[in-house]
Amino acid sequence: LILTTTGCLTEEKPAEAGVDPRAALISALDNQATHLISGINKVIISGNFVKNMAVENPPQEIPLDNNNDIQKAISYLLSKQVINGNKITYQPDSRLCSELISKDHPATCIQAMNAVTLLQTPLDSTSGILEVKFAGAKPFTLTYGLSEVSVTSELSEVIKAMKEVSQIKVQNGEQEFASALPSIYQGAVKATIGNMLASSFVKVSITEAIDLEGLNEAGKSYVFKAAASKNVVALTLNSTFGLADVLLNLPQAFASLTAKDEQNMDHEVNVSFPGLSGTFALDNSLEKIEIQALKLAAADIYIDIDGQNAVHAYSDSKIDARLQSSQGGNLVVSFMQAFSVQALINTNALIPKVGGLTAQIAQNTQISFPYHNKQAKVLQGSIELIGTVDFLGILNAGANTCVEGNENTPMFLSSAPCNF
Repeated sequence: LILTTTGCLTEEKPAEAGVDPRAALISALDNQATHLISGINKVIISGNFVKNMAVENPPQEIPLDNNNDIQKAISYLLSKQVINGNKITYQPDSRLCSELISKDHPATCIQAMNAVTLLQTPLDSTSGILEVKFAGAKPFTLTYGLSEVSVTSELSEVIKAMKEVSQIKVQNGEQEFASALPSIYQGAVKATIGNMLASSFVKVSITEAIDLEGLNEAGKSYVFKAAASKNVVALTLNSTFGLADVLLNLPQAFASLTAKDEQNMDHEVNVSFPGLSGTFALDNSLEKIEIQALKLAAADIYIDIDGQNAVHAYSDSKIDARLQSSQGGNLVVSFMQAFSVQALINTNALIPKVGGLTAQIAQNTQISFPYHNKQAKVLQGSIELIGTVDFLGILNAGANTCVEGNENTPMFLSSAPCNF
């Protein structure tokens, strides 16, 4: 699909006689949206695990109405079509703005939509490519077929489009935002929605490393960088068996921004994140979520303030745990493997509390979270905390003194309930 959208297609087949490419595109989009929404409704929103939690305002199923806003939006986007050989050009209908996006102030939206062109190239009766163009930029390219729909986006093209939108807002007397957009921008992402047999899936990947650098509205610099990573998030839903899997492969990332202290002074904050991987598996028939091999790519997370290390978090162990729900809102968390994490806060200009904390969870520890009395209690095993007064004071203040002991000596949450 990536090769197709980047120009390696050598032959364009003519559209098949009697086939409506617009109808094929709408069918592909509607098919994938319907499968995904149906899976979310059945597996997550109406699944046993969520129902057991007995929350006061439970999530409602997403409606699958033939006249819903998503289908109206697709129809309005693919309006005013012009056929030129094997290609079809569309321009959005202004009702997309007046009825859906900006009902109260549609002028800016309509002017922006007038700069949008969608170019469809059918590959056969059920698949093809749709390029979304905006005032000379091409922020999105969509490929569609019977089994999946993919959207690829280059951030440089997205930023170009956003600058054009900012100019349109100024022309209509609204505040511009282009000055806060990155001056350095590169990277690419890809999102895929598909279905196979009884399963539907969503996959998001960073196909080209992200680098965004610029000045915010106050004129202060910011930076965000993330490495390329396949399947940063991958969700699979099986409606037949009530199963869901979420695969995480968060990449190494770095962020730099400016924060103010209590005296309104600026300080540079840098965050270094090593990456994180693991799997969450939901099984509604067994009313459980399994957390499998959730682990940092490297053991250290750093936060520096004004060039000096302010926070250092460390963990070289992985989380293998089970979340078991039952009727009435009860939740029991079981740790299949031992787990430990350490945190140290050094003297700095932004965080008034300093000190350290080590948390160690023994293998086979079980913690109960009864919903109605809002207290947590260790049923078996132990959670050991070793920390300084600042850390333990904050914990006890919020948890009704569930930790007892002296500074820098082992303390346990093995019996006393903790409010949460």
